[in-house]
Formats: sequence, C-alpha cells, structure tokens
Amino acid sequence: VRKSLKRGIRPLHEIEAEVQQIGDDVTETLTDEIIREAGTGHQGSRLRCGCGEVAKYKGMHLRRLVTLHGRIPILRAYYHCSWCRAGFCPLDELLRIGKNGCSRRVQADIARLCSYLPFALATQELKALRGVKLSATTVQNTAKQVGNRLGQEWNARHEQAQAGQSLYSGHPVARLYGSMDGVKAHVGGRWRDIKLGVFYQRDPRGRVRDTVFYGSLQTSSDFGPRLRTLGMLCGTGACSDVEIVADGAEWIWNETQAHFPRSDQVLDFFHLTEHLWVVSEAQFGKESEAGREWMAVQKGRLLRDE
Repeated sequence: VRKSLKRGIRPLHEIEAEVQQIGDDVTETLTDEIIREAGTGHQGSRLRCGCGEVAKYKGMHLRRLVTLHGRIPILRAYYHCSWCRAGFCPLDELLRIGKNGCSRRVQADIARLCSYLPFALATQELKALRGVKLSATTVQNTAKQVGNRLGQEWNARHEQAQAGQSLYSGHPVARLYGSMDGVKAHVGGRWRDIKLGVFYQRDPRGRVRDTVFYGSLQTSSDFGPRLRTLGMLCGTGACSDVEIVADGAEWIWNETQAHFPRSDQVLDFFHLTEHLWVVSEAQFGKESEAGREWMAVQKGRLLRDE
C-alpha cells in the first residue's frame, strides 16, 4: 500500500484520490476472498427442497454480486426440484443474496437515495458516490422491493398492536414527544396528501434524540391508529408523560384525542406566535416598533412557561 502512494507534496484532492483508489482495491480484494471462503454451497447430489421433496444437483451457476466494493463473480451450486419445479442455490441463502444480486448494504443505499430523489437521479448519485453502476430499472425495482418489505414489517407490527401485544421492551420513558402533520407531494403523477408522524425524546440539554418517523398516503382516520402503533414502539405504554406537539389542525387533535387521550396537547411555538402577530398588528399597527417589542415580551413569556 505504501509503495503505491506517490511521494512529495501535491494537492490534497490528489492525495485523497490516490488513497481512495488503494482503499477500493484492498476492500474489493478482501470482500472477494472472504466470499470465496464460503465455497459454492454444494451439499451433495440431492438436497431437501423447501416443499419437503428432494431436489437434485444440476451444476454450477455463475453470478455477479453487486457489492459496495465492486462486482464479484461467484460460482454457486444449483439444485432443482421436479415436484414443485423450483430451483435454488443454497449459497444465495447463506449470503442473503436477493434476486437482483445486490448486497443488503447496496439495497440500503438505493432505498435511502430513492427516498430523496427520482429513480434516474438516484441511479446517477449511486454511481457517483459509491461507484455502483446499475440500471435505473434495477434501482427502481430494488427500492420498491425494500419499500414492500418495510410495509410488510409495519403491517405485522400494527397487527400485533391491534391485538394488544406489547411492542416496546426498553426502559420506562420519563417523557415522550409526538407530532404529526400533513404535506403535499407529487406521487404517481399527481399531487397527493401525505400524513407524517414522529415520536422522539429529549436529552438533558433539550436536544431531540431517538427519533422515529412514519409516513403514509392514508386518510387521517386510517393514519391515527398507525401513529398509535408508532407510539407503542417508542414506549408510550411505559411513559406517563406524553406530549403531542402540532400546528392546531382539527384532524390532528381529533386523532390525538382518539389514540392519545391522556397526552398533553401542545400548540407549537411557531403557529402560536402567528396568532399573536395578528393581535400585535391589531393593537399596535402593522410592522410597528411597539408591536415588535410587545411580541418579544410575549415570546419570552411563552418560553418561560408563563
């Protein structure tokens, strides 16, 4: 590695590029070596299929895995079951390889980028940031597959919550904060309403921590029970002080009353001061110095719990 580095003073970005290239070469080599230690997955001429019948060994199949450290070709033993007509490679299950050959780490990056960007742009960013080259179709399909898995996990948790099962196994929470809101987003070729919810805690210095979100295209009446499930995951059942902070929209307080009836309902600071500015302008005139001074006093009182 040291011999590969050039010597002497040169621009920092050139040093970074050289070190990055060496790192990429090393990680690709290590990943390839470790994967090959797993072998081919060959377990004899016959192997029990998931359907219960016996599958026969049919030969070796080549596959190129897509990892964060490059594309790595591997040979896997392939078995076929004549009873259920399904084929499988035991090594795929051992390495947790999906149908598209992408590692879980690559899938996670795809899902993250696609949550922010259109699929075509996410494909470009994946190549630029990670060096992973995939088609936009593969990126789109992978993102949807991850989304479906997340949806299935949430549905299972929600069913547990509806059945009265506990979803929280941590320590009792002294105080838990929740919030919800609605936004417009362009989804499926049209503008749609999206409901967003969050639960979080605060550290001794007042900073937000342990934040968990839930988003949905559901109506408010369907969204409320899901937010209750989110709260249960975060510890509402083990917390005697739950505060729901929101902007004052009627649907929010309706869902709060239905699913968090013992919580403190708090109008957020920003929307409250909007109402106070109306009072200020009515009393002192628009954009007056007296009105601004009055508002400064009221904001201070609010922040001191007065």
